[in-house]
Amino acid sequence: MALVAGPAASDRLTHAVAAIGGRLTRYGWHDPIAADAHDVLALDLDGADHDIVTDLFARIVPPATPVVVAFDADWIDLAAGLMGPDVQLLCAPTRLDCLAALVIAAGQSDQPARVRSDDAARVAVLESEITRIAGLLQRLARDDAPKDHVASSAMGFAARPAETHVTADDIRAVIRARRLRERFFADGLLEDPAWDMLLDLFAAALEGRSVSVSSLCIAAAVAPTTALRWIGRMVDAGLFVRHADPQDRRRVFIALSPRADDAMHGYVAAVRSAGLSIA
Repeated sequence: MALVAGPAASDRLTHAVAAIGGRLTRYGWHDPIAADAHDVLALDLDGADHDIVTDLFARIVPPATPVVVAFDADWIDLAAGLMGPDVQLLCAPTRLDCLAALVIAAGQSDQPARVRSDDAARVAVLESEITRIAGLLQRLARDDAPKDHVASSAMGFAARPAETHVTADDIRAVIRARRLRERFFADGLLEDPAWDMLLDLFAAALEGRSVSVSSLCIAAAVAPTTALRWIGRMVDAGLFVRHADPQDRRRVFIALSPRADDAMHGYVAAVRSAGLSIA
């Protein structure tokens, strides 16, 4: 495994590599990186600046090997530029987060990781949850219907009715109602990041407003690393699309895909026609 980090970087990734018995080659920010010579490439952005990170990303995109990127919350929008199927983005990760990410990355590179027995059970739980998320989104992305219809065949409605009569204020009210639940139930008990992000992006589309990755992570109402994982899955599922900020191409905006936008309008129409409320 290769670690690219500055002298001020924490030891979170170093400890994780040691925990899985990996051999580590360390690079500085400006060192030539032989990414294809390593099974996994780990980046720790702690102590970096924008120019360093921009140059580093340019040198490893597209990644030749699985990549794990650790960073603090200030780097979310810039780090999102590396988002991809073989890239794990870890915002303010714990050592356990880093360990789980490296185990998964080692599996992607066909190099099984050897986890210490005291960490194995916790990593197994994390991997199980990630697998569950992937399965849910694969089912969500399944396109059994005709291409101009993205709706439940059981309901029998077109994906985009001629008149939906929904406003951004309607959707923002739903989001506020969902957040009120957190006053009465334990943290994490009712997490639903995929739907929360769909609602936020739908409202933004109705407002004609762009949404940054950091803003969408807040809307997800879960830990940033979890939100980033869900954003990546939703992009892979064809429900979210990424586009660069025209004012700063290092920053990434997220929007509903046309298919997801049609599905949201169809959902609202179905709910309204059934005399129900958007939830």
